[in-house]
Amino acid sequence: MEFKSINQMNIIQLFLSNLRSENTRRSFLYSLSAFEKVSRKKIESSTFEDILAFKKYLQGIKYSPATINNRLSALSSFYSFCQKHIDKQGNPLIKFNPIDNLSREKVNPYIRARKMSIEDFKKILFNVNRKTKKGKRDYAILIFFVYTGRRRSEVANLNIGDIFETKGTHFYRYKGKGGKEAIRLLPEPVRYALDVYLKCSDRPIKADYPLFSALHRETQLTGQAIGNILREYVDLAGLNTKDYSIHSLRHLSTHLRQLSGQSLTDIQKELDHSSISTTQIYLDNISEKTDESWREISRILNRREE
Repeated sequence: MEFKSINQMNIIQLFLSNLRSENTRRSFLYSLSAFEKVSRKKIESSTFEDILAFKKYLQGIKYSPATINNRLSALSSFYSFCQKHIDKQGNPLIKFNPIDNLSREKVNPYIRARKMSIEDFKKILFNVNRKTKKGKRDYAILIFFVYTGRRRSEVANLNIGDIFETKGTHFYRYKGKGGKEAIRLLPEPVRYALDVYLKCSDRPIKADYPLFSALHRETQLTGQAIGNILREYVDLAGLNTKDYSIHSLRHLSTHLRQLSGQSLTDIQKELDHSSISTTQIYLDNISEKTDESWREISRILNRREE
């Protein structure tokens, strides 16, 4: 298989520029580069056998099934893009996707998921020093996840302007999977924690500035940095840092919504699950009426509704 009438680097850059998420662009570029490094071939010269050998290599170095599928997905997406891209002669760059007939790894997306217990979350909050700027920021981050159930990237990518008020009610705007924008009610305890954090941060309050930033520079906290913040307090609470991740807070939020009496359909909508069966699996594994469920969540956590 060879690309014709186009520079290889140009088509890779064109492919990456068509991806919505910066995180996806980085991940796909890494996967394409890893494939070329392992196969010792340019991606345009690869065959089904080369890709199969790449998959076996990833299995041999004990990559998880999910990671292997992500690497293969990047390759497949690139080749699909090339099938649709027309050269100067009006022909597709490639006629077939060499990865189409390659089987993917079987993955249970919840196999490693672990819901954080309510008691453990309380221990974590107890170890946040809310008298400091760092503590005020970290507290706001942690309760944002638990009260809203948002994914790590959805919180990390928030800007200050994504928090807004309409007719006395506060909302937040975020981008979910696939870059789809959505608006949700901002729970009062979260709004209060954000106000406290922003007022003490000595930061310019500008709409296009990141909501959660590094302490000494106007740099948006990455998903990894937010994960490290949670890990710090898990350790301070005397808990095992390997037990919990940011996704554990999403599971805890789901559990709290269930305890608060939210219906399965309402939980599905709040979590942005495309299928209600996904939500059911989620709840089974971790075993708003409008979204006013935060009030009951606050009661469960013994938090004062500030």
